[in-house]
Amino acid sequence: MTPLHLVSDASASVDLLSFNRYVTPLCDILTNPTSETPLTMGILGAWGCGKSTLLDLVEKRLERETGRNGLEFIRVRFNPWVYRDERNLLIPFLHTLRDHLEASTGDHFTQSAKKLATVLSEVGANVLLKTITVGQVSLKDLEEREGKYLEKRRRAESAMRQLRTDMEAVIKSATNDGATGRLVFFVDDLDRCDPFQVLDILESIKLFLDQKYCFFLLAMDEEVVARGIQIKYNQYQFSDERKAVIGAEYLEKMVQLPIYLYPLAADQVQAYIEELPLPDDIKLQARSLARTMLPNPRKIKRICNLLALNLGIRSQDARFLRAIDPNVLGKLVVLQVQDPLLYREILVIPKLAECLQRALKDTTLDPNKQAAYQMLGSFAERGRQIYLRYLQMDGWVRELFTNGGDSGGW
Repeated sequence: MTPLHLVSDASASVDLLSFNRYVTPLCDILTNPTSETPLTMGILGAWGCGKSTLLDLVEKRLERETGRNGLEFIRVRFNPWVYRDERNLLIPFLHTLRDHLEASTGDHFTQSAKKLATVLSEVGANVLLKTITVGQVSLKDLEEREGKYLEKRRRAESAMRQLRTDMEAVIKSATNDGATGRLVFFVDDLDRCDPFQVLDILESIKLFLDQKYCFFLLAMDEEVVARGIQIKYNQYQFSDERKAVIGAEYLEKMVQLPIYLYPLAADQVQAYIEELPLPDDIKLQARSLARTMLPNPRKIKRICNLLALNLGIRSQDARFLRAIDPNVLGKLVVLQVQDPLLYREILVIPKLAECLQRALKDTTLDPNKQAAYQMLGSFAERGRQIYLRYLQMDGWVRELFTNGGDSGGW
């Protein structure tokens, strides 16, 4: 038996999805000395569509491009998800920047980072007031504590006002006032963070780091940002029409160049499956799988890994080997990943898949009537309702039950 091999969910180091079509023009912008800065680019797309892979490919290309046009590219990679338990993501973000600058240009950033940490800790002094009640302390004690809090707040606000100026000096020093360098920030996994954390990091970038000689590439799901905006502004009495566009307007303010990843066509999905290091049994199904898979690289790899495992299990069980066709197994795994609810219905009603296929393909039957589902016995009405819910609509579900799988049947 061929050893079982699964593919990693990590971002790809090799371009199997024609991402070079994005990488080349993006790097042309980043390496052009005349490109105006600051510039924030949004790599926008749904979970699993390849945003991290694109960031990796751009970063590697920039590493090779260092020195082109006399510019050095200080590449700063930050993953806010790693620091999701921090009260304010700006602190680890700036510590990450400091580490890169120290490695590239010496000790220029250390003092600013320390100052920022002090400022943010002082802002947290309002905890004092939140824990004080008149019944716990005397009025004199309360006045003394309030005085200390107001003094801390005054110093904090002063330091925060100074921070942008401090950052401007740091960036000018690191880039030789733009003559020899650029700072390129790669911010990934924003769509895995709490929506409020996403807004915090976006607004921090805009307030303190939106400076000359800086580029930002932000990988995010627009829906996450829109949800955070809606929650944040829910206290205001905006109309429903206004709420529908406020997220887009916010993103437009933060991101000057939105980059949407094009959806993969079926032939690209097929080529992708054929290029992955997968068992031959899966590659033989690549064409039929590609017609039913959602064009999402993470889901594609998930389906392929589950199918590889199930084919391995099938090969070890003689009864399973005789009873289950590999193409049917492929269909079931696609359903398991892309529509778990329908998959569970089929587990409960084993003849459901065959019945749905028959209802769709037999022109003598009226799929809207219960008579078409008599083979399901007491589940006939349930089968009809499932058909009405899913299969009257076009899409991958219909394809799966009519043409998906070259063997045709269930």
